[in-house]
Amino acid sequence: MNAIAPAGRMVGRRQQADTIRAAVRDGAEGRPRVLVVRGEAGIGKSRLIAEMLAEAAADEAGVPRAIAVGHCVDMGPIAAPFTPFRHALRALMDAVGVDAFRAAAGGTATLVPIGSLLPELAPDEPERSRATAEVAEAIEVLVENLTADVHAIVVLEDLHWADPASLALVATLAATLRATHLTLVLTYRSDDVGRGHPLRAVLAELERNRAVATVDVAPLSAEEIEDQAHQIMGRPPTARELAELVARTDGVPFFVEELLDLPPGPLPDSLRDVVLARYDRLATGARSVAKLAAVAGMRVDDETLGLVWQGDPEGLVDGLQACVAAHLLVVDGAGYTFRHALVHEAVYQGLLPSERARHHAAIAEALEARAARGERELAAGIAAHWFGARDAARAFDATVAALAEARDTHAFETCAQLGERVLELWRAVEDPAGRAGRSRAALAADIARDYFAAGRKRDALTVVDDALDACTEATAFERAALHQVATRVSCEADGCGCGVDHLAQLEKIVKDSADPELAPLRANALAMRAVHRERAEDGLGLSDEALAIAEAVGDRHTLGPVLRLRGIVLQTLGRNDEVMATLARATEVDGPDSETGLIARNNRVDQLMVMGRYAEAVDAGLRAIEQAIAAGRERSCGGYIHANVAEALAARGRVDEAFTHAHRASVLWRGESGRWLSIAQRAEAGALLWDGDTERFLAIAAELRPVVQAIEDDVEETANWARLAIDAAVSHALTTGGVERRRAVTQALETARVLANPDLPEHAVVVRDLLVSGGRVLALAAEWGIEADPALEAGLRATVDRFPADRWTRPMHATMRAYLADLAGDGDRLSRWTAVRDATAVEGGRVALALTARYEHARALLDAGARAEAIASLTALVDDAEEQHTRLVAGWARSTLARLGAGGHGSDDDAGAGLTPREREVLELIAEGLTNVQIGQRLFISPKTASVHVSSILAKLGAANRAEAAAWFAAEGTRSRA
Repeated sequence: MNAIAPAGRMVGRRQQADTIRAAVRDGAEGRPRVLVVRGEAGIGKSRLIAEMLAEAAADEAGVPRAIAVGHCVDMGPIAAPFTPFRHALRALMDAVGVDAFRAAAGGTATLVPIGSLLPELAPDEPERSRATAEVAEAIEVLVENLTADVHAIVVLEDLHWADPASLALVATLAATLRATHLTLVLTYRSDDVGRGHPLRAVLAELERNRAVATVDVAPLSAEEIEDQAHQIMGRPPTARELAELVARTDGVPFFVEELLDLPPGPLPDSLRDVVLARYDRLATGARSVAKLAAVAGMRVDDETLGLVWQGDPEGLVDGLQACVAAHLLVVDGAGYTFRHALVHEAVYQGLLPSERARHHAAIAEALEARAARGERELAAGIAAHWFGARDAARAFDATVAALAEARDTHAFETCAQLGERVLELWRAVEDPAGRAGRSRAALAADIARDYFAAGRKRDALTVVDDALDACTEATAFERAALHQVATRVSCEADGCGCGVDHLAQLEKIVKDSADPELAPLRANALAMRAVHRERAEDGLGLSDEALAIAEAVGDRHTLGPVLRLRGIVLQTLGRNDEVMATLARATEVDGPDSETGLIARNNRVDQLMVMGRYAEAVDAGLRAIEQAIAAGRERSCGGYIHANVAEALAARGRVDEAFTHAHRASVLWRGESGRWLSIAQRAEAGALLWDGDTERFLAIAAELRPVVQAIEDDVEETANWARLAIDAAVSHALTTGGVERRRAVTQALETARVLANPDLPEHAVVVRDLLVSGGRVLALAAEWGIEADPALEAGLRATVDRFPADRWTRPMHATMRAYLADLAGDGDRLSRWTAVRDATAVEGGRVALALTARYEHARALLDAGARAEAIASLTALVDDAEEQHTRLVAGWARSTLARLGAGGHGSDDDAGAGLTPREREVLELIAEGLTNVQIGQRLFISPKTASVHVSSILAKLGAANRAEAAAWFAAEGTRSRA
């Protein structure tokens, strides 16, 4: 077969094109969207995208549009960080203009890191020295600002080759979508992403995001192959030709084109031979050019080819013209790109090893010459080519240089993998420590820090353990530094109970040492041990000693972290005012923009919540987030702050905002830390529960159960998940009756067994919410005659006794004590809960605590016989709880009103004794006389679930049986018709 004319219009792909058009339209209208376009090699992904981009470029309606395409490069783990973003950002800058692009950057903190990718934007050196932002964060800020007024269509091609830094940024951009007018299109080869490929984890995250759509580009059908062949050949293919095309190409458009381009004669034996057919028809000189281009990569620029070509310059020009004419290469700006990755791979794989090595070496030397003239971004490419040339010494030196370049961009995972490559070559070169500018142990410590910053905890710990085994020549300081890194990784990832083995080894090295080099590590070890002491009182003495050493060292990087850790010790002791002063000093010492300063500000947010000052916590947290973004540290420190802000917002009833910050925390903490995943998800789950969405809360809790079980030694996390489970069960008990109520309370009591943990009193401050929830369920159990293990009450009382009672914690403390008094049956319940109601009604406090106190006060009114006043109080409570997104309490109040015969109160969406829409469906079927089994069959739920709904309905209606419920439904229908 031979082609007569090139393919014209795109064949098929109507559904895929419509999906892309919809995403482009949404982005233009201010609804950011992400598209993942996948398919096997040669299937037509790039052609589909190109068609859609051309269509979008021709549409001038709406906001101005900027189109940018970035390509990933197949260079393995040592690819230059953010390679596709370099291309895309340059295209965006060309589209909107340099001035608008600079304005979108916003300031030095963003412009400097962007300048590391686009050197022409780099500010002067004095401004560079003040910048701290990470490149990834700067790109996020720039895209967010730019898309406020411009619809950016950003296409990142071939993500299966993406460098680690780009993958991490893609995951964050796609997950949070802070941009306004953005359509982000991601493509990858589905046949290249097998088990263990780093892209798989990113894809799994994207699949959970509703703003992300997947476009599968499938093989062409026989009819579509016929259409494509007709366009290329200028006539319909014969039946035999079509059958051969279908059989040989598997519906891959690229192979269809290549087969039809072959001259008449026998067909090649393999598809690889088909792909190479164009190459084989080239003259010898042109094939030499193609070989050199293949070693250079998928794309090569004119300058590099000119530097490397050893022959006559006219021969290079002729060879390039021949490659372009044969559709092997296409002109791409100031260089050339292989027409398809399959062509590039086939040519490269056809080279002899000696040819590859020779060309790699020549290209590396050419790139070094360019880098010497200021093109720093070529460092990773130089390292890759020297590695391909099998020159260990020059590969080592180039990789060290690439590592330094990556370090400037804060591309942590790329840094770690470049460091691993240096370690791989360590024994193959002379004087590796001198070449690297550090010892093997020091390099390993840096790699571990980079892996941890990238969210790869296990890899960080593996590097440390390997280095401790292999680096027998390491100094005491180097071994101590490795143990310190491992301690921090373990503790921050999995909680304070972890990392104790490495901490013990660190203490062993630095204990009683007079070496001034070890003094900062000794101060840090003492500060960490102070946090990890079983008794907080014992930790204070160690913290004092650590503080004295840190002050003597006089280094802010030593003193700041010691003060931050001291704040944790003081918080555990309930010395609230001292905590605030210590954290303020930590921020001042290390600077508000530093990592320690920002984490100290985060800890201040947490401390404000301990003190019941939730409105202040929200304000302080939002300011800290702004500071972290301005300083370029949101990715390293922002997760902590977002999670605390989410909790504070939920406590204030600002649920939608809480979800946003909880989700952002989850994205920033993406990695292997079960503890931080638990914290972020708990913030979201708690907001859902108290907003009345028990079903979604239970779904998150079930999904996170293995994670929480894996960190069961973390008392704070275990306790906080337990109290949410108790709250959910108690809520069910308060809105049902009979056997179902008893079952719910029994379940809550089983969860409350955490109260019997003998270590709990030492953590009274951080488990404060559990003490309220535990007191509530124990008091209800006693009221309803349900037996509870005495150890639970004993543990509760012991822990409440350790909770600090001062002017700040009075509302929380009063609530705990009131439940304990209810449990004991002490005194005048109405007076007690009147006092608690007044104590919790503080400005800026926790909404749920105040509303719960009002609910208990209303119940106390009922106990005192003040029925009318109780009904009025509960009626007002329903409205207030609904308005403040604390619908869990609204449900309690509605259920109580229903039992009092005042159940008509409620919104139109939840009318009729507080029945949910599902309960009204069940009630209608009860009225029809259906059994639980029949109801389950009708509604596609289990009989047990139907039974739960029936019990809830009877309790809410105050009905003694199904007949009374049916009668109520009939009467309600009569009233509605009237």
